[in-house]
Amino acid sequence: MHCIFDFSSVGALLNCLPTYGSSQVRDVFLAAIIHTVHSIWKARNTIRFSQDKASLHATKSSIISLVALSGNMPQGHCLRSDMWLLDNFIVAPCYRRFKDIVEVTWKAPTIGWVKANTDGSVKAGLASCRSLFRDHRGTFLGAFACDLVYVSVF
Repeated sequence: MHCIFDFSSVGALLNCLPTYGSSQVRDVFLAAIIHTVHSIWKARNTIRFSQDKASLHATKSSIISLVALSGNMPQGHCLRSDMWLLDNFIVAPCYRRFKDIVEVTWKAPTIGWVKANTDGSVKAGLASCRSLFRDHRGTFLGAFACDLVYVSVF
């Protein structure tokens, strides 16, 4: 996962959330951060203010079960590429349900006009865009594809 956690402040800790993956992965990471900090705080207070002893194993088990419980009630959706991470957290994937499948077809522009169909994508911090140009008969006029300096499809 190659994550570096900054514990200097709450804001810095929340900035450690991954920018890749699906919304369910972000939800699971947030739950893991919150439950880990809370469990460590609770174990520290148990040791400091009572005669009880907090075991590392019990604290770790508590974190794992709380993250699994929280992660199984997501608002977001996951991608197939997130399965390995969700499996490690014992979280069931939540796939997006599609209401309707809508057929999208190309429609020719008015005579004398050129239509430009464009698309862009961002994956793993890399962005690219592409475009295709056709006339009113659908004749191919040209195309381009390029990588973008700014990580945005806009």
